[in-house]
Amino acid sequence: MARQCASVYALMEKVAYQLKYDKFGRHDKSIARNIALFKVHASRTAQYIAIESSQIFGGRSFVKGGRGAVVEEFYRMIRAGAIAAGSEEIMLELATTQAKL
Repeated sequence: MARQCASVYALMEKVAYQLKYDKFGRHDKSIARNIALFKVHASRTAQYIAIESSQIFGGRSFVKGGRGAVVEEFYRMIRAGAIAAGSEEIMLELATTQAKL
């Protein structure tokens, strides 16, 4: 999990740097692609962490009270956020269109 969180953080730093120093894409035209890939990667990593956390907590992760309440709430929040932020398939299609593959 730590490896995946580190990769999301590195991609976030790349996108933030690109937005700060090259807002209009004068040097690198891939800002839309990088943002779309970042959203997909962050969403999938958060889902993976939620699933693995519920695996660690076992049945307690499905109860709204007690120690597993945080895991249960996190999983519900992640699923709702993934749907509201845009479908992963649409983001991947945008990234491939921007990459001209």
